[in-house]
Amino acid sequence: MRNRKELLLYPALFLLFAGSLFILNREKDMRNSESLSYHSNVLSSYAWDLNYQGIEEYLRFAVRLGKYRSASYYDYASVQNVVMVQGDNLRGFEPLLLNMKILHEDELVSVIRKNDESLGSLRIVTVDRVIYRYSFALLIYLLVQFILYLFLRLVNAKNDLNRRVEQRTTELSEEVAVRQRTEEDLRLTLDSIGDGVISINLDNRITRINPVACRLTGWPADQAIGEPLDRVYRTVREGEEEDVFDESLHTLTSREGKVFTISESRSPISSQTGEIIGSVLVFRDVSLTHKLQIQLEHSQRMEAIGKLAGGIAHDFNNVLGAILGASELLEMCLDDNSEAKLYNRMVIDTSDRAKGLTRQLLTFSRNRETLLAPLDFHVLLTDTATLLKSTLDPRISIALALDGEHHFLMGDYAMLENMLINLGVNSSHAMPGGGTITYTTRNIEINEENRIRHRISLPPGGYLECDVSDTGTGIPKNILPRIFEPFFTTKKNGEGTGLGLASVYGTVHQHHGDISVYSEENVGTSFKIYLPLSEDPGTSGDDQSDISLEGSGRIILADDQPVIRASVAGLLEKLGYDVLVVENGKDALAAYERDPRTDIILLDVNMPEMSGIACFRAIRKISPDMPVILATGLPESDEMYRLKKEFEVPLIAKPYNKQELALLIKQLLF
Repeated sequence: MRNRKELLLYPALFLLFAGSLFILNREKDMRNSESLSYHSNVLSSYAWDLNYQGIEEYLRFAVRLGKYRSASYYDYASVQNVVMVQGDNLRGFEPLLLNMKILHEDELVSVIRKNDESLGSLRIVTVDRVIYRYSFALLIYLLVQFILYLFLRLVNAKNDLNRRVEQRTTELSEEVAVRQRTEEDLRLTLDSIGDGVISINLDNRITRINPVACRLTGWPADQAIGEPLDRVYRTVREGEEEDVFDESLHTLTSREGKVFTISESRSPISSQTGEIIGSVLVFRDVSLTHKLQIQLEHSQRMEAIGKLAGGIAHDFNNVLGAILGASELLEMCLDDNSEAKLYNRMVIDTSDRAKGLTRQLLTFSRNRETLLAPLDFHVLLTDTATLLKSTLDPRISIALALDGEHHFLMGDYAMLENMLINLGVNSSHAMPGGGTITYTTRNIEINEENRIRHRISLPPGGYLECDVSDTGTGIPKNILPRIFEPFFTTKKNGEGTGLGLASVYGTVHQHHGDISVYSEENVGTSFKIYLPLSEDPGTSGDDQSDISLEGSGRIILADDQPVIRASVAGLLEKLGYDVLVVENGKDALAAYERDPRTDIILLDVNMPEMSGIACFRAIRKISPDMPVILATGLPESDEMYRLKKEFEVPLIAKPYNKQELALLIKQLLF
């Protein structure tokens, strides 16, 4: 459309200028004719009077006035009488243009009359400067065309610019809308995720921070943006220095002084050209996970050590059982006043102390047989406090704050008493100048919410919390994680075995409880013990009357250790029993099948070919009422626990002495 208008406009302009030139030429010719007529009329008076001087003067005037090339008068009466006046009106290059025939001369002739009489003729020569007019017209035409071209170009450029501006405005509006949506999506995303996010520029100043990062650092977003990163994000790296963009654990201190363990990772921010323009920092609060990981690692380490301790104790118990059994046999053969019997009693007493040591190891490993019975924990605490008051330094006072409304448990009275005594003795060692040991109880309900606050891992339910605290020197933080490890002690050689707190740990966990410790140097230490409450309160055991150790009956003894078989069989025979000795459960079962008149069967739990448990099950199928005793130097397994609960099978822990074994047999037979 635009090109069609231009094609119509240019010819119209050309016709307009051509018509203008034609009109100008006609007007010029008319003016020349009028001037010639005028001059002819003026010269008629001069020619009538034959005043040649006047004619010449007038011609000069006419040449100057009309800017003619020349003017001449011819007298018809006398041809020789000619008056000619030359003009000097050529300018610039006109003479050259005349020679080149670009300009030409026009000659106008007019007859001079007077009273209808022809007197002569007036001849005027002019330079036809039409080339100037055409050149001027062409110049004007080209100028107008150029102006028109520029105008049209400007109009088109304006329209194109307006179109481009409108298009770019639309694009920018869409881009701004997209960026706003992207910015809003990014804001919503950053506000919704559970990690802290901080972006920084190359000057290490914060450009963006999300709400989680604000909460952890304690800085509001409007105050944090623009601040240096190290002022808002105050961390200390745990471990050796690593690459700045590598993930690692840090300790973050907030503006209010709160401390968090965080996991951090950094990544560079690149522009579209690949230039790094900043970095983004992503971090999360892993304080809870970190604590649980430490607890898990500690629990796994303690469990591994416990298994090792249990294995060592088992082998040691077998050796110790042989020593103890042989010593008791030897004692029965010696005279009461002999020096050998005195030395033998030293062996027996030493074996008893060694037995206590192995039982501490087994208690730590949470695998020693536990004789659970209903007991009143407050009574136990009162008895323990009375015992400690009579044995500890008089400068140390024992205080009881028994606030637990429900205080009945299912537990092993001796083990729990030993646990409380160990804690009391341990506290007394931290107060060489005197102080106070306080036993406090209260009832708590454990759930998923407060188990982390109490730093324990127990199933939900009701528990009795026993807090044993002192006002001693406290435990240094660097050794606090190791205090429950067996054989770990800060005491000098000869002052402790390093098994006291280890056995405490084992006793608590063997009673399906948990323990935590808090200590501050020069302030004191607090051990918090959590034990499950019993649904069937009761008292702790029955009193035993004096029972004679001697008896009669047929006993099958099965043990894979020759020294154990020999020593135990000798003791039983000395007590009046008829003993059949076999090496494993298979032989014991065969012996019972040959002679069912057996009164009691004593089985070691771990034996080759057929274990004591497998033999017990086979015997119960034959005779459900047959009395069986299981002896073990290993920790009580889940299967043994089920057997004990289902069949009420009695257990005896190795190494056992003559009295323990004899009393147990008496209880089963009579």
